[in-house]
Amino acid sequence: MSTLAERLKLAMFDAGVTQIWLASRVGVSQGAIQKLTSGKAQSSGKIVEIAKALGVDPTWLSSGEGSMGKAT
Repeated sequence: MSTLAERLKLAMFDAGVTQIWLASRVGVSQGAIQKLTSGKAQSSGKIVEIAKALGVDPTWLSSGEGSMGKAT
């Protein structure tokens, strides 16, 4: 997974959530999530909140480093 968009789509798929659900959960618009999943946006100030909502490691989500699982 080389891009934030790819990692975000994978995490959303694994969590079984929609863009609308995720947007509501982290307090952003569905359009903001769509920009992240399409690659039009390369980062977000809500990356930690997004990772928490999806149950993944924020470092992995933002940079691809480490493992997808939750940080210990």
